[in-house]
Amino acid sequence: MADERIEAMLAKQKRLEQDLADLTSELEELKAEREGTKLNVFAIKDTWNMMKINAIDGTFRRKYPIGAYKVANFGPEGLIRMQLVQMTDKWAHFMAMDALKFPHRMNAVLESDMDGNPVEGTGACGGWLGAELREYLNTAVLHLLESDAWNSISDSGRGVLWVPSEDEVFGDEYERFPCFPDKESRIRRMSGREKPCTWWLNNGMGQNSFECVCSDGMKGAMSSYQSIGVTVGFSIRLSGRTARKEGE
Repeated sequence: MADERIEAMLAKQKRLEQDLADLTSELEELKAEREGTKLNVFAIKDTWNMMKINAIDGTFRRKYPIGAYKVANFGPEGLIRMQLVQMTDKWAHFMAMDALKFPHRMNAVLESDMDGNPVEGTGACGGWLGAELREYLNTAVLHLLESDAWNSISDSGRGVLWVPSEDEVFGDEYERFPCFPDKESRIRRMSGREKPCTWWLNNGMGQNSFECVCSDGMKGAMSSYQSIGVTVGFSIRLSGRTARKEGE
């Protein structure tokens, strides 16, 4: 009797182990789907410099699929997972899977000149190109980035470091980065913190606000002078020379 009970228990254990393996596999698939539908999400082992070399010699597209990520050291702003989200003819765009550790405003509060016209660089006047946050990212924060990564990235037209647009996060399947298929995938947390944060998009709204992603992954808007999360992007040039820091 004892031997039969042992055999029955061993058979039950084997079934439970198989069930657990099946559930684990399903969980991993769901996690990958949350990060981006059908994305090949894995950590890139090559250095940033090796990735730049591969971008020059034409092997980048073959080696790094959309969804792969590599950690970039932003010093006191944290270790940020940068995910490959789009490749065009000339650019490989990376988007942070984590917000920077410290919140920051987009711009100063809206001001008007003596004629009542809004002053560029305040509120939403001047948009992303004139925003305080753009300058802050491309000076103070860029200087915190590890040299291996900094020497590998370029200015694709909106700053070496940038925040994404509404279309890139909420657009249709042709505009949106594939890492943002649903609201859960848009949730970001500041580096080292567990609570989800609200984070900036680069689209101005009216005279005094910019669009944002709320902590629940839905679209919203915030006054430009409010300090919220910052989720950065940067780009590797797939052809041509690598740009330096702004101002150099």
